[in-house]
Amino acid sequence: MFNQLSKIANSAIGAVDNNLRKVTDTGKICDTCQKGIHTGIDLGLAHSGYESCCMKDCGAVFCTNCVESYVKLGKNMEVPEGYRSVSKDGKALGTCVCHKKCVPILMEFDRRINVDKQQKYIEKYLATDDESPIPKQFYYFPSSDVNKDNTERKAFRFLSALGDVAEIVGMKYIKRALEASYLLWHGSSFLQYLISEELLRFMSPLMQHFKYLGIYKPHDFLTLYYLACKHELDVKSDPLFEMKAHSKGQLGVIDDACPLELLDWIGEFLGPASYLYTSRMSKPHQANEWSEWYLSKLVRRDGWTVISCYNSPIKLADGTYRPGFAVLCRDERSVIHRPASINPNPLQCTRKEVLICIKGSTDILDWGINLNETPEEINYYSGPYGQTCVEGKVHRGIAQGARAILENYGVRECIKSLVERGYTVRVVGHSLGAATAAVMTVELLNGFRELYGGKKLLPDIRGIGFGVPAMLTSEISNALQEGHPYPTFTSVINREDIVPRIRLQTLLRLCEEMRDFEDTAKIMYEKDMQSYKKWLISIGEKPMASTKQDDFFPTSSSETKDKVSSPRPSETTTEESAKSETATETLVKSVVPPELLQVHLCVPGKIVYFYKCHGLDRASLVTHEHPFLHRIKLSIDRNIADHKYEEHHSAIISVRRQYNLMLGAMGRNADGTNTSSTIFRVACPFQNIVDEEILKSKPFSGAQEADALKLGSLAGPFRSCNVCELATNWAYIAHSSATTARVTHCCRACGDVVCAICAPAGDIVQGEGVNRQETLGDKRISIPAIGIFERERVCIPCYNQSYFF
Repeated sequence: MFNQLSKIANSAIGAVDNNLRKVTDTGKICDTCQKGIHTGIDLGLAHSGYESCCMKDCGAVFCTNCVESYVKLGKNMEVPEGYRSVSKDGKALGTCVCHKKCVPILMEFDRRINVDKQQKYIEKYLATDDESPIPKQFYYFPSSDVNKDNTERKAFRFLSALGDVAEIVGMKYIKRALEASYLLWHGSSFLQYLISEELLRFMSPLMQHFKYLGIYKPHDFLTLYYLACKHELDVKSDPLFEMKAHSKGQLGVIDDACPLELLDWIGEFLGPASYLYTSRMSKPHQANEWSEWYLSKLVRRDGWTVISCYNSPIKLADGTYRPGFAVLCRDERSVIHRPASINPNPLQCTRKEVLICIKGSTDILDWGINLNETPEEINYYSGPYGQTCVEGKVHRGIAQGARAILENYGVRECIKSLVERGYTVRVVGHSLGAATAAVMTVELLNGFRELYGGKKLLPDIRGIGFGVPAMLTSEISNALQEGHPYPTFTSVINREDIVPRIRLQTLLRLCEEMRDFEDTAKIMYEKDMQSYKKWLISIGEKPMASTKQDDFFPTSSSETKDKVSSPRPSETTTEESAKSETATETLVKSVVPPELLQVHLCVPGKIVYFYKCHGLDRASLVTHEHPFLHRIKLSIDRNIADHKYEEHHSAIISVRRQYNLMLGAMGRNADGTNTSSTIFRVACPFQNIVDEEILKSKPFSGAQEADALKLGSLAGPFRSCNVCELATNWAYIAHSSATTARVTHCCRACGDVVCAICAPAGDIVQGEGVNRQETLGDKRISIPAIGIFERERVCIPCYNQSYFF
């Protein structure tokens, strides 16, 4: 027995010796860390595994630990024929390209290909004289794999057939497993089943910033929910709050009503901002060639000709992320078609224009741009001749994406050749595309200033962005406001869109507000839990066991007492305030790069801000100094929805119709001609959901006054529904003041306070039983007579009388 164990031990020692010998047998040294490379056991003396550069005459070798030194070959980077090293038998060697020497060579090679392609399209477009028609675009791309019966489709059919058999036999568990396999095959589709695509897209950066601030625990998100209810109450208890903030004389307000000329100019580029969204086709037609073909069909009515289209974002070999973009042209030869009911005769284009459309965030690669938020320096030469140098900083990822489009795809040379022929340039985008459009506008103007040497007027280059993030410092943002009636760059912000407000400084203010609101949120949570337990008893269910508050609000009893009995902010001593500020700063500075704290980025150019007053859409003209752009007003339903392109589209059309109503009321049409239209009625003012008369007539008792001090505006009292005369929360389980504020509405027709039962809009209320819900009907209507063109919530009595509106 002992001899057998001895033999096993000796053989194991021999194997270790052999592996140790392999450490020095490879003879390769990593070019980055200068350590030996082996394929055996790593004892800290060398690294196992290596990659070699595939470029001819390079010979660089890297260990697998030094991944930052090389780029793996893939669909975004290929080595052209003649550049790659091969073995004696002609087999390609190496699977990567080194950053130090070879990546720049390939980047230049790709740049030349893209520039030549862009120039070829331009020459084709400009080949004919001014009197000849624009050559018709023949975009047809026969793709052999579209109808090919490939392995993937065979597998799908097999899974589907097995699922049908399992359903017939009754093997439900097998059927579920097959459905899961089908979903997992697609990968991204499985994620869409788990979480809303919009939430995944917009909450990712927000959660990253919250993590910086230490907000990631369950009670933090309960506090955010109740704080959002309070923010809704602030608006509903003062219906004129937004209108007063946008009146003339207020900070950051240029004009309380956006000029009609500027609004019409923005509306002209409302459609182009969505070109790349709508031209992206689904599988199996997701290839860029299909997008280019479909885009050429979509833009024909507006007279545009597609020069180039790159619909999908990619990561370049040097690590730069480039968003999707397209370049389009039209001139005096172009014909613009409108629906016959609006304009039966085609319109001849009267000017030469080149349009650059940039796509917003739709792909995981776009977050490579969004999250590279370290600011870098940028200069902008403002003035008619570019005579004034303005220094500032810009979001690095967005700046790199804009420069990648201009330099690596020949767009700068394309624009230069078109401007020399008298073309104006417009750059448009939404979300990430809007921010990239702002940087591209700056870069193009700077390029022409350098070309002209400050001795010639700069060309007409302007940008328009919808849902623009904060991405430039105030100095350059102010300089981009130049120009009349159209500024160099125009930003469009829709209501409580959270994207223009996501920056560390505003999130820090929200964090402080949230921490101050924690005690109130805890009171709201306790009331809602009590209401839920009473409801369980009312339907004959056993109330659930008492839940420890520590599960959601994990503070000890002594800390809670200290918080409740602590003085209000006005009574806090200066020394205590300084201590709390120091603690907050220490928390943030420990996890946030200092350059993000020191630089305050803002929304660029003049800003057209859409808001609502008594249910009607309004638009004002503001600057980045407006207070609404420096705070986050939480909304359960609006923060993400307001960022969508469709919401911007709806808001601007609604405001334009408001102008039509106003001009009609003054006896003139939008084109200035006279009309005999009657004066339209105005919207009824919304009621304050807090009953101030009761508040004044019945002062609080001692206990009620203490609760009022804790709850603030959430203390109420709230108005009852004007139809059923019950509390507006009577159809819901939770009865806290926060929930009441959220489910209380105002009828858009009469302005009265109503509940969801008496003004149904597809609301979901609790049914009879646990986990049973009922969906109410949808009686929303439009009221064009007062300027409400979308279907909005009205009470049932107004709905019954809507024929007379």
